[in-house]
Amino acid sequence: MRYLIKRLPEFPDPTCVALNMGFNPDGNPIGDGTYTGGGQGQDARPWVHEIARTHRVLTWDFSLTEGENAVIPHWRFDRLFQRRREERAGAPYSGGICFTMTPRLNQLSVYVAAQSFIQPDSDPDTVAGDFLAEVFGPDGRELVPLLPFFEVIRDWGNYHEINIPRHEYHAKMRQMVDLLESFAGKERDTYPIFPSPAAWRLELLFFANLFADLSAPAPDYDALHERYWQHVYAIYDHLPEHVDPRPQQATAAIINHFRNLEQPVDAGPIPGKWQ
Repeated sequence: MRYLIKRLPEFPDPTCVALNMGFNPDGNPIGDGTYTGGGQGQDARPWVHEIARTHRVLTWDFSLTEGENAVIPHWRFDRLFQRRREERAGAPYSGGICFTMTPRLNQLSVYVAAQSFIQPDSDPDTVAGDFLAEVFGPDGRELVPLLPFFEVIRDWGNYHEINIPRHEYHAKMRQMVDLLESFAGKERDTYPIFPSPAAWRLELLFFANLFADLSAPAPDYDALHERYWQHVYAIYDHLPEHVDPRPQQATAAIINHFRNLEQPVDAGPIPGKWQ
């Protein structure tokens, strides 16, 4: 960071610097700003203040909206809005970016992330509900208490605690399936959803059906593994053996979560570049 500060005068306007609030994977400010590589000295806010004297500083927290190859519908909005408020209170940020590696699937994350910069004091459930109502009609708001149940996979950035019996979880997923099926033909073009609101509904429906089947009393885990793989990662079957094992690990983590749902096994997070 000292080297960056030294060289910053060589970068003219409109150069921006992307720097999260903390020097750790989750961007959490810890310690006094002197990076030690451990649990202390990971507060980046003093550096943000220093850089902001001459250049705009943006945030880019990855795990507020995305995990590490766990391709599922994400719902991390409480933490997302909390981080926006922390940034406003603690450092002179000028906006930022949010990431998704699945834009066709996580359309809601893209919208809510943008709104978190515009209206950080809003209730994220209300913001999400407004979007869902515009896309699927007023009943779209009924998805708000259900979509967070996708965040059961232990993954980077997932701060959710979902602890309900397997049969109750299955019932939640079946309720979501019924809702999404009821929206067929009612989708609206209020927002520029790619490729269409109807296609997005089908993506959500695929995952709702998958998680419902995974949480059923006697799943065929091998068949469900193949269903997920073919929908998400089938391209890897047409490539040479890949140097990145995370797609296989992420798929196994999803399946194994449900294998162990009655007797949880703490296997740790999906290995990523931060581990």
